[in-house]
This record gives sequence, C-alpha cells and structure tokens, in this order.
Amino acid sequence: MLSGEEDLGAGYFYIPDGRNSIIIKSIRNNSPSTGHLIIPATVIKFSFNEQFVIAKTKDRIKNEDYYWIISKKDVVDIQKYRFKPQLDSALMSNILGPIDSATFQKELQQRAIDLRFY
Repeated sequence: MLSGEEDLGAGYFYIPDGRNSIIIKSIRNNSPSTGHLIIPATVIKFSFNEQFVIAKTKDRIKNEDYYWIISKKDVVDIQKYRFKPQLDSALMSNILGPIDSATFQKELQQRAIDLRFY
C-alpha cells in the first residue's frame, strides 16, 4: 500500500495528498498503485460501509463543495473492458456526483444510507 491511503472496500481507495486527495478504483490486484480515478481532488471528507462510499470534495477555484455517492453493490469486472471510455462508463454507472448538498441529503434518505462525515 501507498503511504497513508485507506482501503474503502470493493477495490476503492482514498489517496491522501493534501489538495490532491482523491478516491480511486483499483484496476489490478486490489492495489492502490494501479487505480482508476473515481472522485477527483480535493476530497476533504469521506465515510464508507459495506455497500457505499460517500465523499465531499472542494472545488478550490469556484470555492464550492460537492458530494458523491459510490455504490459498492454492483461490482464492475474491470478486466472485461478493453477500452478506457467503456471502462469509464461502467465505473461511473455506480457513482452519483458531483451533486449539491440538498440533493446529497435527499439521496442519502431515499437510498437509506446511514453514513455521516466525521
């Protein structure tokens, strides 16, 4: 593992790097060293359980916060995708975001996601 990263389960990893902190999906051997960018910088908060990852990002240029929900229920078989656009589409089908705070709260309630940022 890389220094300081956190395994979020189902091949997702939080990679801390200050203003460049991100969440990736492992491509090979459940290792963060071979990952596909899922949530771009700057991830400032996250939480996870067996089924979901939630994250809050900060757009430093616009000075706005955005929210993300990753469903870990539907596993994407990365090995079956030969072309990056197809892989991007498959991976993003499990991700809702970026969304605003009101939409995020509504989605948490509708999906019965019992996670909080700490």
